[in-house]
Amino acid sequence: MERKAFRIAQIALRHEADALDVVQDAMMQLAHRYASRPAAEWRPLFYRILENRIRDVQRRRIVRQRVMSVLPWHHEAAEEEMPDPIDQAPAGIRPQPRRSSRIR
Repeated sequence: MERKAFRIAQIALRHEADALDVVQDAMMQLAHRYASRPAAEWRPLFYRILENRIRDVQRRRIVRQRVMSVLPWHHEAAEEEMPDPIDQAPAGIRPQPRRSSRIR
């Protein structure tokens, strides 16, 4: 099941590291949230979770591409050479991680 899932993710994402992350995340979510379900339900649940994770990564890529395309240095440098927007922020204005207001 793992090899098939990895291959599905690799074809969809065209990036080996992202595919590994997606498969691992799907397995962790299955184990965490659905361990109490009957074993017969695990396979379809896993592939549904995997499909959703692949879509999440693809959506993030689209958003990242749109954001990066409007930045002034986007057209001047190749994608590998593009500066990190956080590093470009003036000193003292760096964003801080948001704290979740939800209690788990």
